[in-house]
Amino acid sequence: FKLSLWLCQNYDIIWFEEDCAAGRAANTPAKAEPDGKKDTVDDVWFDERVEGKFASQPQEEKSLRKLRTEVAKARYNTVARPDGMQGKDQDGSQEPWFEHLKKFVDRGVRCFKLDASEQVHEFPGRVYGGKLTHDEAHNLYSTVYDKQMADGYEAYTGKRAMVYSPAGYVGVQRYVATWAGDTGGGFKPLISALNLGMSGHPNQSCDMNTYASDSIHFGVFAPWSQQNNWAYFRQLWYREKTMLDLFRNYINLRYRLFPYLYGAASISSRTGWPIMRPLAFVYPDKKEYADECGTYMIGDNLLVSAFVEYVKIPDGKWYEWRSGEEVKGPKTLPFAKTDEWGGALYVKAGGIIPMWPLKQHLERGWNDQVIFHVYLGDNGEAEWYEDDGDSLDYRKGAFTTAALSLKDGTFTIGRRRGMFTDMPAKHDVTVVWHHG
Repeated sequence: FKLSLWLCQNYDIIWFEEDCAAGRAANTPAKAEPDGKKDTVDDVWFDERVEGKFASQPQEEKSLRKLRTEVAKARYNTVARPDGMQGKDQDGSQEPWFEHLKKFVDRGVRCFKLDASEQVHEFPGRVYGGKLTHDEAHNLYSTVYDKQMADGYEAYTGKRAMVYSPAGYVGVQRYVATWAGDTGGGFKPLISALNLGMSGHPNQSCDMNTYASDSIHFGVFAPWSQQNNWAYFRQLWYREKTMLDLFRNYINLRYRLFPYLYGAASISSRTGWPIMRPLAFVYPDKKEYADECGTYMIGDNLLVSAFVEYVKIPDGKWYEWRSGEEVKGPKTLPFAKTDEWGGALYVKAGGIIPMWPLKQHLERGWNDQVIFHVYLGDNGEAEWYEDDGDSLDYRKGAFTTAALSLKDGTFTIGRRRGMFTDMPAKHDVTVVWHHG
């Protein structure tokens, strides 16, 4: 298991940015109060001296979130801005936000969910960093938050950060993945994901609902996957057996497809080419695809449809994933979801799909055994990518690639180029041929 923290906070992170810009030390000691107690952001929620102010109001009459917001506002200090304005602000001597998370990282936390909750609420009387009004900081806050979380984790551990947020502006793709909130999937989140991919932000997803086969289908064939697991009735063991079996089969398939998806993510990080691609992006000369959102590509060779009762098959030969049936496009085929399958999935002829044997967890970006599924009927090319799967060394070129080609029925694995720490000396390779 790797632990994840679900964070809801409105800490004033602008102080840290101002300290960095001014060349001051990143970690300023906490300020001691007259009673000798040092304040931290945790005290905002649990300081009895402040919380006692609201003790007379029964808890059942006030939501915990509202209580926390009031407590937080009561803790702000009045400060003066250089332009003479005054407002309320947190103590500028507090530590950078990530300092409060290091103790959790030390205990195994590897992932952070940045809930929009407090960070996008309105605080009209607040002054951020001792200088910015709420209106000036509002659009900036989420992007800076994303940056500090990713940079903080990487600097502290030397490893890749798994941080995701529903909020942010242009540039957040450098730091975080995103998800479409607690929607459970649907046509609107699908459109959002496609738009983000074309806008340079490739790593997006949506919570999966465990009681809807099309939601699971969409979540599994997204750049990254997340089960909507924040309420007990969404746990898989509360679902009927048909949905449990469906979910298990989908998740097992995604784990087997890991090298294909990992390769698509690597290409995206190096080129900006999205992992999840609208048909209009892949076939820009086809006007009929200009408004098509129900059918899209994942990587170079997988065609997916979600939340629609059809699948649009582009020109050429394609193979239905489960049956292996060959279809020739262009055409539109009907699709009806069932308790066993929630959307369409096809593979392009000439496609080369690297896969692994089934795993229950992933610890690295390579595997001793690799299975290449090769789909005949056309020529094709692909890339086989591997790295250590954990460190930041890939940014310095510590990874391997090998060119894969299918030409006139001959499949070729090119020479492996590059290297990384503890890379395997050889692989156990299996080739599976698919034909009509």
